[in-house]
Formats: sequence, structure tokens, C-alpha cells
Amino acid sequence: MTLGAIAFVAAIAAFIATGIGVIVVAVLAIAGFGAYEGLKYLYANKWYPLAIWIVGKRVKPEYESCKYNDTEVSKLLERTADMIVNECK
Repeated sequence: MTLGAIAFVAAIAAFIATGIGVIVVAVLAIAGFGAYEGLKYLYANKWYPLAIWIVGKRVKPEYESCKYNDTEVSKLLERTADMIVNECK
């Protein structure tokens, strides 16, 4: 959590390259954050993208095995959201 600016930029670039990263950036844009303000917000709240990254690594194998089954993906989405919230605590 004590990433320096360069390490954070590298981590956030990797995060933004993921599917969920694109969604987070889109949500920040819809909320009225520009690119600079959005990155400042994510840097101030490092726990959020880091929690998504940590949980994403955990659930990726399960997602890969069920990605063509809509019911299973929906269940995984709910569990993943709960895992992200718990990771942020």
C-alpha cells in the first residue's frame, strides 16, 4: 500500500489494461472525473484498485472455466463483488 509514484503508475497501468480497469475508468468518467482527477482519486484510494487486482487473480481460473455459462458467471460476479468488499476492509 505504500507504493511510490512510479510503482503506482506501473500498477495502475496494468490495472487499467484489464477488463475491470476499463469499467472503473468508465465509471470515474461518468462520475465526472477527468483522467488526471481520476488517477488522483485512485492514487488516494490505492486499496480499491489493489483489492480488485488481488481478487481478480484469485477468481480468474474459476472465470476461465465457466465463462460460457451465464448462470455461473452471474454467481461468480456476486461472489467476486463480496470478495472485493471484504478485501477492502
